[in-house]
Amino acid sequence: MYKRADTAINLGKYQLAIKLVSKILTSLPTDARAYSIMAIANAYLQKYELAEEQIRISLSFSPENELYLGILTQIFVLKTDYNSAIKTAESILAINPKNEVALYCITISLSKLKQYKKAEKFIIYLLKLAPTDAHYHCALADIYAETKRYNLAEKSYLESLRLNPLYETALNNYAIFLYANNRKCKNEQIKELLKDALSINPTNKTIINNYNDCTKKDKPKKCNETQTVTTKELIIFFIKLITFIFIETTIIHQQFHIFIFCVKICCIYIFLYILSLKLIKD
Repeated sequence: MYKRADTAINLGKYQLAIKLVSKILTSLPTDARAYSIMAIANAYLQKYELAEEQIRISLSFSPENELYLGILTQIFVLKTDYNSAIKTAESILAINPKNEVALYCITISLSKLKQYKKAEKFIIYLLKLAPTDAHYHCALADIYAETKRYNLAEKSYLESLRLNPLYETALNNYAIFLYANNRKCKNEQIKELLKDALSINPTNKTIINNYNDCTKKDKPKKCNETQTVTTKELIIFFIKLITFIFIETTIIHQQFHIFIFCVKICCIYIFLYILSLKLIKD
């Protein structure tokens, strides 16, 4: 029955998992493992208060169980109760200093609290324990991005995606990193990253919103090669025209060609108007 419930959770059938473990609890009301499975299922269903209540029942039967404490820590993170998550994770590390769930939850919680230096120490230690975990490289990339170490951030995002090309969080975060920091990339590259993330998890609201925001934004201007005249070229031409008019003005006054002089003055005003429109557009 446990195996079937675990399989149901892995397949996203959370209500089925709850139904299966409920049968276990009917005959074994003090079964800590059954309560833990139910807590995980309810956490996925975003019923965090109920999930916390159920995992605390598991802990009442086994207070120092690392697995149950780890589940409680993750529930606190999902509830955005980061201080409680850190406190619970620390109690796990007191039992096992190399517990990856505790180290990862502390990293995420400290990052959310903007304590990036502390978070970085934990994630670097975690990467020494598990150097090929895409989640940890992505978490490090997020820290680098927040502390404006952009080259290191991009390197870590790419390493995360190299290790797991289907890691939706890395796809999303890397896309937003490129989008927010105006990295040298094509707009289509950002859209493709978010499309890939959505193909993996099409119901993720964060990714959906990010994709909509990126696609709604006005398209960037085309490269200068497709523009007929740049602002710089217009200004240079304007300087040349003013110089030419100044020289011609002297001659005009000397020769009393008033009509020609007036025509050229009108040309200057027309040109200034065109230039102002061009500057506003740019």
